Parts: sequence; structure tokens; C-alpha cells
Amino acid sequence: MATRKAQRYKLEEPVSAKWSNGGTHQVTGETRDVSSAGLFFYSNFSPTEGSPVELVLTLPPEVTGSDPMHVLCRGKVVRVESSDDSKYGVAVQIDSYQVIPDGN
Repeated sequence: MATRKAQRYKLEEPVSAKWSNGGTHQVTGETRDVSSAGLFFYSNFSPTEGSPVELVLTLPPEVTGSDPMHVLCRGKVVRVESSDDSKYGVAVQIDSYQVIPDGN
């Protein structure tokens, strides 16, 4: 069994994603889980593995250890899974993230 790079938190929160995949696509979805190394979310659109992606989401206090935090994550799509309900599961490796100040 593979060892995880970081602790994973089950987290069902809205997420906004943008990537290039034969054009620029922007979708909203919902996370399934999040860690400092990556996240998994569900979307109505399937990106191509290896696509660069930007995600905006809010991390709750149980993840941040303090107040909720709005973050912009940049990374790449490492896996795409089909599901029964015509949604796609998208696994993303996070390369960097930055906190978005409140009110922006």
C-alpha cells in the first residue's frame, strides 16, 4: 500500500476549477477530500490528465486549525475517473497555493 504524502481530510465543499483542455474551461464542483499535497473533486466536465489547473475553495477550521481560509491552488490533473451519475472524479496534485484575502 502506498504511503500518503500528507494527511487527507474528507471535505465536501464547493470548488471552482479552471484549466486548458482544447480551450479554457471553467466549472464548479464539489470536493471529496483535500490534503496539502492534493485534492479530489467531482465535476461535469473531464479534463485531460496532465492539464494545468487552478482551483478556488474555502478550507474550513478543521483543516486550517484556525479560521476558514479562501485559497487559490495551482497544480495538475493526475487522474480522471468516470462515475455512474455522469460526473467525473478529478484528482489534482497541488504545486502551490495562496491565501485569498477576505472580500476578494
